[in-house]
Amino acid sequence: MKKRLIATLAAVTAYTFTTGQVAAFSDTNDHRFADSIQALEEQGVLQGDESGLFMPNKELTYGAAAAMLSRGLSIQPKTLQPAVADTYTEMRNTAWYASYVQALLDHDIVLPKETAATQSLTREAFANLLHQAIRTTGEYTTTLQYIVLADEEKVNPEYMGSIQFLLITDIADLTQDETFAPQTKITRAEAAHWLANAVEYVESYKAESPEADQNSPQVSVQEVDGEAVGDQRQVQFTVEAPTPGYALHVANVEYQEGVATVTLELQSPPPDSIQLQVITEISVTEPIREGYEIEVNELISSQAEERSF
Repeated sequence: MKKRLIATLAAVTAYTFTTGQVAAFSDTNDHRFADSIQALEEQGVLQGDESGLFMPNKELTYGAAAAMLSRGLSIQPKTLQPAVADTYTEMRNTAWYASYVQALLDHDIVLPKETAATQSLTREAFANLLHQAIRTTGEYTTTLQYIVLADEEKVNPEYMGSIQFLLITDIADLTQDETFAPQTKITRAEAAHWLANAVEYVESYKAESPEADQNSPQVSVQEVDGEAVGDQRQVQFTVEAPTPGYALHVANVEYQEGVATVTLELQSPPPDSIQLQVITEISVTEPIREGYEIEVNELISSQAEERSF
């Protein structure tokens, strides 16, 4: 299904002619991913060479991938000066790609240590980087399903969670023979298509799930009848979570001036887990001293560790 491309999260400097108009790549008009390429080009995410060529069928390099992901999903470096050479032995701090690679590194998106910026990457490697980049923009849940790949024995198990996420969300597709071709080098055009779909997914998801609703869940407090022990009574705290994979914990209870101040922790499921997207009540029970008024002062968020397949 042809996707309607939505504007990216942030505008960046576009590749332009001297007239100041956005450049049109002369080698992508008839490409099957032309719409995706044009959309990202207009947003300033993609840049061509001095001849106005995008070279859509050329293999994507790690340097170009870092630039695309950083621009497309508005991933900004946290450090003033790139220091990528401290982490990657084949990269230079003054190279054109350094700030983009540094931006990924600052958001815990780490490449193999001996990666060179000119090195091309596979479909599964880009899928993994794209999934991690998407996660920098927020938490996302998917339907409870597993898409079978005809060639899944060729997939690096560490990348399967990312691949499943991209397939379930229609960011990436299988080939006509139901394979993912994980070891095949990804082209610049296909990477642009996935990224355009990812930008659309992020914008659509956030439009359907307002930030206020995600960050400020309501907490209900209820005493559990018949379960008082000594000078304490059992109190149940309940919140609504977007999937059954969440867990609720009591992080801290402070007693002062007749008030029991409770801090709760809502732990989201591992980022690579596949969850049924159903609003679910998550509860935890905690003993609270008798005679104290209960006040929930904070609901902090955490994330379970990523699983391996």
